[in-house]
Amino acid sequence: MQLGGTQSAEQLAEQVLARDAKDATVVDFQRAADGVYTVDSSDLDFEETVYAVLAVVRQAVNGGPAA
Repeated sequence: MQLGGTQSAEQLAEQVLARDAKDATVVDFQRAADGVYTVDSSDLDFEETVYAVLAVVRQAVNGGPAA
């Protein structure tokens, strides 16, 4: 959910509180949920990171290797 935009300050506050309440139920922030792809860009520069993300997207869409 994207917060901000055209809603009123009151609506935004409600959305933030709802998001925070949902986040409070997460037990393990360091482990990706099932079906979530991760890219470790620790040792990559910006361009390498973009290519790595694109490879993961291709793999997810095509169901094959990230070549």
